[in-house]
Amino acid sequence: MYYLFIYLAIINVGAFIVWCTDKYLAIKQKRRISEKSLFLWALSGGSLGSLCAMHMVRHKTKHLRF
Repeated sequence: MYYLFIYLAIINVGAFIVWCTDKYLAIKQKRRISEKSLFLWALSGGSLGSLCAMHMVRHKTKHLRF
């Protein structure tokens, strides 16, 4: 159980960083991280980190579908 908690903590922090980085790249109009990679982070256990990043930096929240 301890290792699962550590895994989820690391993957959520990683997902948060990746989503925030994608937002930064979008603002700077540089090459972005693919949606496939973003969703892979979320599906691998980083959904909480992804959701937090989406709302904190207002990333991909304007439209229902992206």
